[in-house]
Amino acid sequence: MGCDSGGMVKPAFEVSENAQHTELSRAFRGDRPYWWTGETSLYNEETRPLLRQFPNTCESGPGTPSGHLMMNVALFYVAARGITTFFIWNSTTLNKGQKWFLAFLIYSLYICWNAMVFISRLYIQAHFVHQCIMGVIAGLFVGHFAWSSKRLLKLTKTLSVVIAVFLILSSVMTYYLLLSQGMNPLWTVSLALKHCMRPEYVKVDTQPYYLIMRFTGAALALGLGISSEQRKAVVQSRISRIHMLLGVKGGILIGRMSAIIQASFPKDDMIVFLMLSFGLNVALPLIIISVLPHFLLTMC
Repeated sequence: MGCDSGGMVKPAFEVSENAQHTELSRAFRGDRPYWWTGETSLYNEETRPLLRQFPNTCESGPGTPSGHLMMNVALFYVAARGITTFFIWNSTTLNKGQKWFLAFLIYSLYICWNAMVFISRLYIQAHFVHQCIMGVIAGLFVGHFAWSSKRLLKLTKTLSVVIAVFLILSSVMTYYLLLSQGMNPLWTVSLALKHCMRPEYVKVDTQPYYLIMRFTGAALALGLGISSEQRKAVVQSRISRIHMLLGVKGGILIGRMSAIIQASFPKDDMIVFLMLSFGLNVALPLIIISVLPHFLLTMC
């Protein structure tokens, strides 16, 4: 505390209105709470909060919007719509009241699950509230688009390759465009390493360029899998519930195996790591979409 010439007490920490607007704009730019609290001028050394960190706190990509929420909202939106449409509303053994009750139960579970994801992302300080809200909105948009767009089921091999190449080239062009303007495309990585209490919490699979390889590979695999002859043979066949159950269990098992393989990739050479990750993210969806269902149909 101090006194001015008129004897009035002045606070030791004073923030102007312009500084507050600047800090708010930074929060909306994509900062994560665990590093924003260490960078902001809204606090001094006495008032700066010390946030508890967890293994999932120190994500190194931008925080806007929440990718975890967007993925869960979109994925389970499609799952909820599929279950209610094909197994509940089209059922001939359920009456109207039972259909409404089961549909209400499915969507209640959908809302509760995403509410828990929402709260967990805030609890570990991975996101601000507005970033989670934006993730929900984006997830609903993506989920509705995926459910209602029939074009996704008609992707050809050529179009899927074109989309994948476009994603890679646009990412590289954006990277060099930012560099040419004196901006650091990987500005979040240095902040993550600076403010994460335990460096091992900063995982390479949360960095922006790994995510590009992941989603580009998945987009390529989606097109190749949907247009494959194996998938066409499965779609034209009668699929029993046993096949569906085995497909779900097989998909989960393959997903766990891919996580183990991913963890074994060398991380000292980023180019090698990204190329291996790209190949894995092409193989995983392709196997689940076309190879595994065709294998089960042939063997069972």
